[in-house]
Amino acid sequence: MVRLFCTCLACTLLLPQAIVAASYPNEAQCDSTGRRGSVVSGSMLQVGSVSRKTSLQLEEASSASEKARVTMLDRSHFHRGTLRIRSSGTYRLAEDITFSPNHPGRSWSRIPPDTAEYPQQGGYFLGFFAAVAIEANNVELDCQGHEIKMAPAFHKRQRFYSNIELGSSPFPLGQGPPQFASTHSTTMAPVVANHTVIKNCRLGLSSHHSIH
Repeated sequence: MVRLFCTCLACTLLLPQAIVAASYPNEAQCDSTGRRGSVVSGSMLQVGSVSRKTSLQLEEASSASEKARVTMLDRSHFHRGTLRIRSSGTYRLAEDITFSPNHPGRSWSRIPPDTAEYPQQGGYFLGFFAAVAIEANNVELDCQGHEIKMAPAFHKRQRFYSNIELGSSPFPLGQGPPQFASTHSTTMAPVVANHTVIKNCRLGLSSHHSIH
């Protein structure tokens, strides 16, 4: 238990500014400015130094935590289809992306099979409608000057597409073209992104939108 002693109110209020190392039970003295210290029970302790050290440790921990939340993206993340970002954090492109998904179960049109990853009733009825789908809050996508675009061959096949989609589906439930408006072909309500930052991106060839 920490016990603090001071002989004036001003010292109590200004205690964090400068505390002189002392050892219980001696009383600390303070003048009217409150710039002299207190008593801390237990071993000798200079609180000012500890505070600075703790501050540095907190800054280092915060920096390490921020780095841990950064996800680097390269072409391998787009090989099977749309990159679905479903966790908050910072995402950075390491290279240019020419989107031409090569899902192992694709048809000639590149429309993926009905899977948990790409549910047709959740927006993928018309195929891969985006290279990146941001489906979480508080996401930062930093392209670091790199480009996202469709491959020319994929551009000819996929006529409904955005380089970046701010949600899990391009339309609200029950709205859009027939495949999306019908509650038979699209049954899953979309998850939309909030508080999103997209920066340092070059957005190239797209059959419909750059960002939607």
